[in-house]
Amino acid sequence: MMTSFFFCPSSHPRSQMSGSRLGAVTQAVWSILLAVSAALAHQWKLGLVGSAFVPLVLVASWCQAKIIASHDNLEKDVLERAAKVGIAVPDGMINVVVSTCL
Repeated sequence: MMTSFFFCPSSHPRSQMSGSRLGAVTQAVWSILLAVSAALAHQWKLGLVGSAFVPLVLVASWCQAKIIASHDNLEKDVLERAAKVGIAVPDGMINVVVSTCL
């Protein structure tokens, strides 16, 4: 059931969870598990302290992803406006050149 969530057709809205995003999530989860396991194996107090900060790291990562996504949307809008201006200027210049030549 869970694999159908990760491997669904590209037209499906849940298809965003595939490829590099799925790899990044998998790597992050295993990194956290390995770090906590190694800390527990080394010294149990260290493992408990390390595992206490896992929720903080997850919340901070989520906030960072939201900020990056909002900046990406802002940058996309700015680039669209710049492209419109960049296309409009040469058209206007061509009209000026044509009108001066006539």
